Amino acid sequence: MANPFIDMDASVVETTEEELPYLEEYAWDFEHNCFRYDKNGNHIIVTETEAIKVWVYKCLKCERFLYNVYRHGVYNDRCNYGVWLEKYIGKNSNDEKTASVVRKEIRAAILANPYIETIDYLEIASLDGDTLTLNMGLTSIYGSLEMRGLEIVRD
Repeated sequence: MANPFIDMDASVVETTEEELPYLEEYAWDFEHNCFRYDKNGNHIIVTETEAIKVWVYKCLKCERFLYNVYRHGVYNDRCNYGVWLEKYIGKNSNDEKTASVVRKEIRAAILANPYIETIDYLEIASLDGDTLTLNMGLTSIYGSLEMRGLEIVRD
């Protein structure tokens, strides 16, 4: 799995009111599950709300503590990137106990990012085999956003 973080020179990074570095991520093609590139073959960089979407998606795709490469960064200083979902793959989302624990794990993973202030709602649309489909609304330091039909497939 490729590293979604961008190495930023702190001396040239703009900051928000909370003194967080300006959030940037490599653009992601959610439909084809790959990075997006410009016509010259260079990574496209996204910022603010679009960067939050990429971060959330990549965070939910990564099992927590599985890859050492994710144990760094401004919003990962305690090695808390990723989510513990592996043990729920193949479970039935109609089981309220499983759905409740999965929602709790997802909330903890997403709220580890200091750019995200609140999770306004989180719905498990389906948990079928190795595919988790979510609907959620978030409020970040950049504003509100909705992610509907967010499909997380564990490879």
